[in-house]
Amino acid sequence: MLAHESPSDLCPWLPFAKTLADKGYRAFAFDFRGSGASAAQFAAKATRNDLDVVGAAAELRQLGAKKVFLVGGSFGGAAVMAAAPEVDPQPAGVISLSGEPDLSARCRQLLA
Repeated sequence: MLAHESPSDLCPWLPFAKTLADKGYRAFAFDFRGSGASAAQFAAKATRNDLDVVGAAAELRQLGAKKVFLVGGSFGGAAVMAAAPEVDPQPAGVISLSGEPDLSARCRQLLA
């Protein structure tokens, strides 16, 4: 499961998703609510981005995935770290690429 940066959408993950698929892995990139193909009207309700990750992991399980790895970059990295304890069954691994451990604290610090 591939979680994107902000501001962005799933598109930057597509070349890597193809590489994974070519090697026999199931790659699942998604848009957070209010990003990319997700309607902008949902952005205001996107206060729990970890739940988007939980939903993506559940969808992967529905599609037949036996093991799920949560991978995210920057904003997506923070979201996969926050979501990992909520994913059931637990993910096989969590990979955060430059993800802030607490986006809300970082935002407050930058805005102060």
